[in-house]
Amino acid sequence: MLISKNIIACIIVLISINAASAEPVFVRSRSGEYGQGWLFGSPQTGRCWIAVPAHVIRSPETGTLDPFHYTDMQGISGETDRPVSAETGSHASAADNESQDLAFAQVTAGRQAGDCQSRLGVPTYRYESIVRRAQSFNVMHMLATSYHTFPANLAAGAVDQYGGAIIEFRITGETAAEALKKGISGATIATNDGKESVPVAMTLRIKSNTTTLRAMRYDYIKERFASAEVQSSSGTLPVPSRLSIPYTILGITNTPMDGDTGATGLQSASGCWRSKATPGARTVDLTINVNATTQRIKAVRVVTAPCGSIPLKYWVDQRIKEDAPWEYVTACEQPADSSVDCRIDLATPRQLRFRFDARTPVAINALLLQ
Repeated sequence: MLISKNIIACIIVLISINAASAEPVFVRSRSGEYGQGWLFGSPQTGRCWIAVPAHVIRSPETGTLDPFHYTDMQGISGETDRPVSAETGSHASAADNESQDLAFAQVTAGRQAGDCQSRLGVPTYRYESIVRRAQSFNVMHMLATSYHTFPANLAAGAVDQYGGAIIEFRITGETAAEALKKGISGATIATNDGKESVPVAMTLRIKSNTTTLRAMRYDYIKERFASAEVQSSSGTLPVPSRLSIPYTILGITNTPMDGDTGATGLQSASGCWRSKATPGARTVDLTINVNATTQRIKAVRVVTAPCGSIPLKYWVDQRIKEDAPWEYVTACEQPADSSVDCRIDLATPRQLRFRFDARTPVAINALLLQ
């Protein structure tokens, strides 16, 4: 997904956020709802996860928590596994009640294990000290192609270990109306501690007919993740299909379309990856990494049926090192309703980039390395 100059400028601001902080991401559900999330690495496994308000990614038809799409600060898009609810099952406190609107999802595309250096929050004892000293707060609001910050004041919420996990902030200034547009759920609220920017809470929702944000403390989210990770049924990432030489998806540049089930199923020919180009782009891009060291990629097979029945054209680029420039390999074309092997004959390990002509929407069932 393309990224604006606003985000590039804000990256400079976010450099000061240390490894204890979270990385904001734009989130889009399969049903088209959008909001924000926090991308972080598990301290136990190093795998990448996203914390997100559950109502943003909940299916309006079934009520289940569905896998979703995200875009990071560099404009790289990815996908997640099925989210895990952080609900406690108790109603003893405000935090217990609000936990039903918190979910965690493991990243399956866009970031590899070890790539997410941020963590979920500072220790509670430090957190409380920082919030007590805080002079002001900022709401970090990330959209698909832009990034903004809005000033906010603490409106309500105890800063203690018991019952203070839910805090309310009031957005101030002339920018309040802009901030309260759709998509603010999941926005990070941060404060400064010296030269360091420290995330304080995650926005759950806007209180009706107000400029007040109801938010969950960062250290409580960290506590809920420890429990949710243990309960997660997705302790390991999906096993690659034997239909293809195994690969991992490093990044996606696209705009998901209705009916899209994500690119993660391309190795196993399960589902339909439905995409169109981002504004101003002519291609939908998919970047993968092939770690196999004893195999040679002789050809690529792209299968469109039963997802689409239009001719398909794409270009293949390759590189061995991640920081090396891309080198053009070949152009591939296939007629409608057929799958034609495109020969590339490359040794592994290697990174490949597929650029699909997106003058018409792209609908693919499988991308297999032979």
